[in-house]
Amino acid sequence: MNDGIAIRPARADDQAAVGELINTIQRQEFGIRITLDDQPDLADIEGFYRQGAGDFWVATHGGRIAGTVALIDIGGGQGALRKMFVHEDYRGRDKGIAGDLLDVLMGHAKARGFLRHDA
Repeated sequence: MNDGIAIRPARADDQAAVGELINTIQRQEFGIRITLDDQPDLADIEGFYRQGAGDFWVATHGGRIAGTVALIDIGGGQGALRKMFVHEDYRGRDKGIAGDLLDVLMGHAKARGFLRHDA
């Protein structure tokens, strides 16, 4: 992992910052007309993402949420990657945060017995 970047499971006190990061990218960068109210999963990370073997992680730098990624357990030893977003200040191959987030997700999936992945 990168200097100063920590990746950890999301906590309840991350909820506002996670929602702001994701919704800002969706609206300002992708032009999607969506609000946090349209995404109830972000208001209940614990209840939505931590079912079965799923989870939700954040990358932090200096107390700031720099990125997110989630894994939903869809049953049958399979999962779905969701909510992978990285703040524009932390993007790029040289920073590697997206890759680090994906590595954490894949390591978790393997450890929890997910059967396959399609890349």
